[in-house]
Amino acid sequence: MGRQSHPSFHVSNEVVSCSATLYETDNAKMFAYVYERLAEHGLAYLAILDGWVSVGADAENHGKCRPLTTFDAKKAFKGIVIANKGYSRDIGEDVLRSGSADLVGFSRMFMANDLVVRFKHDWPLTPLMDYEYFWDPAKGDEGYTHTEQLQAVGISYMQFLDL
Repeated sequence: MGRQSHPSFHVSNEVVSCSATLYETDNAKMFAYVYERLAEHGLAYLAILDGWVSVGADAENHGKCRPLTTFDAKKAFKGIVIANKGYSRDIGEDVLRSGSADLVGFSRMFMANDLVVRFKHDWPLTPLMDYEYFWDPAKGDEGYTHTEQLQAVGISYMQFLDL
C-alpha cells in the first residue's frame, strides 16, 4: 500500500475542546460527534489540547462537564491524534504508551529548550519563557542554546545541532 496523500485543504484540524469558556454540559458528547465527523474527511491528523486549558483566562474548569482527553479524541477520530498539554517527557511517553495519542507535541517547552538534546541526555529543562519571548526578536535565542550542560562537556552550538 502506498503513502496516502492529502489535498492541501484537507491536511489537519486542531480542536480546542478544553476551554473553560465552553459553558455547556454536553461538551463531551458534542466534541465526540465533532471528532467522528472530522474523521470522515480524510484529514492527515487531529491535534488536541488534552484536558482543561491551564493558562490565562481559561485557567479554571467551569465544572459543567468533564474535561475531554486525547483518549476521547482517539476513540472517536479513528486517525492520527496529536496530543499537547505542557506534558513532561515522562507524561508524553505515558500518553503514547497508553495508545490515546499517536504523537505528542511539546509547544512552549520545545520553544524554550533544546528539547531533543535535553531529553536524550536527561538534562534539566529551562523554565518556560514568558510569551513575549515568542514575538520579541530582541530576546533572540536567550535561554535556548546556551546550556551549562553543553558547555560543561565542551559541545559547541554547531556540534549541538548534530546531536
